[in-house]
Amino acid sequence: MTMPNFLILGAAKAGTTSIYRYLKQHPQIYMSPAKEPRFFAFEGENLDFRGLGDEKEADFMVTDIDAYRALFKKVTNQVAIGEASTSYL
Repeated sequence: MTMPNFLILGAAKAGTTSIYRYLKQHPQIYMSPAKEPRFFAFEGENLDFRGLGDEKEADFMVTDIDAYRALFKKVTNQVAIGEASTSYL
């Protein structure tokens, strides 16, 4: 199973989305379809969101390894495989 060989780290509102989008356009780079899966920040945790809008945040969070690997199942011949999560900073 293919896993990322690079991560985009950065502060919120510091350009990580732009970098993610630019890299995603390159034919030799595969970027996770979900920006900010936050796997390494919340791996194995049972997330319990209760605030307004939290369910939207939870939709993109990945907390188990199988779900994380599934983000990269469409990798074909790309050389660089990455994802971006500001929570890794």
